[in-house]
Amino acid sequence: MALLAAVTTLAFVGLRALAAYGLVLGDPLLLSALTAAAGAVGFDVGRHPVAGLDRERPRRRRALHPVVRLLVVVVLCALFAWTSGWSLLLPAFATLASVVHVEAAGSRVWRPAVVLQLGATVVGQVGVVLGLVPTVVDPLASHLAAAGIALPCTVTVAYVGRSVTQRELAETGLRRTEARLHALMNASSDVLVVVDPEAHLTSVSPAAARSLGRDPVGLVGTPLLHLVEREQRPEVAARLREIATAPPGTRASLDVLMLLATGGGRWYEWTVASLLDDPLVDGLVVVMRDISERRRHADALARAAARDPLTGLANRTELLRVLDRALPRAAPGAGVGLLFLDLDGFKAINDTHGHAVGDEVLVTVARRLQGSVRPDDLVARLGGDEFCVLVSDVHDEGEIRSVARRVEEAVGEVVSAGGLVLRVGASVGTAVTTDDERGPSDLFAVADAAMYEVKRTRHRATPAAGRGAAGTRPPDRRRLG
Repeated sequence: MALLAAVTTLAFVGLRALAAYGLVLGDPLLLSALTAAAGAVGFDVGRHPVAGLDRERPRRRRALHPVVRLLVVVVLCALFAWTSGWSLLLPAFATLASVVHVEAAGSRVWRPAVVLQLGATVVGQVGVVLGLVPTVVDPLASHLAAAGIALPCTVTVAYVGRSVTQRELAETGLRRTEARLHALMNASSDVLVVVDPEAHLTSVSPAAARSLGRDPVGLVGTPLLHLVEREQRPEVAARLREIATAPPGTRASLDVLMLLATGGGRWYEWTVASLLDDPLVDGLVVVMRDISERRRHADALARAAARDPLTGLANRTELLRVLDRALPRAAPGAGVGLLFLDLDGFKAINDTHGHAVGDEVLVTVARRLQGSVRPDDLVARLGGDEFCVLVSDVHDEGEIRSVARRVEEAVGEVVSAGGLVLRVGASVGTAVTTDDERGPSDLFAVADAAMYEVKRTRHRATPAAGRGAAGTRPPDRRRLG
């Protein structure tokens, strides 16, 4: 209000000085009052936009419709121009008021503004012709000047109106895009975060509350690595640094075990994209998808693929995989031993009492084999009645003989199956190597040959073997390397 009072006072002083030279007609006090009234309405529009583009500014209650407000301002400008004798300047006054209202109230005002501006200009010039409106200059000059001023002023208002329209359309599209993105982020089960180059969270989607049990707002500013299982943090940190230093647009995926607010953890697949070159993002965008169920399913399939379905022991594929890794990992001065055993007397039991009883015997033998070896040793079923034991870190042949003896004793114990008391034996062949250049197939072949040599020797010594209970014989032991 102080500013408005100061402007009104200056207007009064200036108008009175101009009136003294005959450059302004009418009462300076009246003209100053009209100036103050127009300024008050215009200032009110600036403080309280009725429809405008600035959505953060408060709306005024019971505010005049923007077109009505503009009409009031144009009428005040017209009265000022007509009373002062300068009706030819009315298009300029009206343009100033129109631009202020269009910027404040939006594009819906610019067409009415053009109509009001042109209408007031025409009315004023008709008044000059009829002698109803005084003029400082010659009437013809007033007409020509008014027309010359009205044309660019009308173009100006139209240009401002079209610009505001385009801006409104752009902002409407932006708000629609933001609303859709917000809806997608709210509906998605994936967690979307943005981290700065130091891996601190700068933005977190609402899904973090549902998926991780953490407040998205509270996570902003915290290190992303605090959400990662401790042992995996160095690996994840290295990958993030690698992506951050890579060319913009680089993408990478990694599986991460994340910590939940309730305790425990879940596996997430991170898809990381570098948008450090985008000034609106300036960070790494990370999409986190819960893959815990998928990993559990994959692990279950992997375990099933590596296990014998009847006994639960490792199968041939798993044995070869572990053997391939064990050869180069043996401790210095140590080797790897392999026991290959075939059950004696099992075929007679299976043929006589049926497969169900035979399966019970195999399960019992498998359990006893596992109990007779060290925790680090691996027992596998190769198929049928053939088993294998992988013995790691063998320092001398005495160790492999000790394991073979325990295996023979365990297999030779009485078995209860199908209400029957049965007994089987084992032909055991062993092989030991300290040469990590020899492949699993070499060790496997030697142990297999040793086992069959034991079996042939037993059959020559005991022709009746295999038709009932079977005994055991010291295993054939062979060494490679």
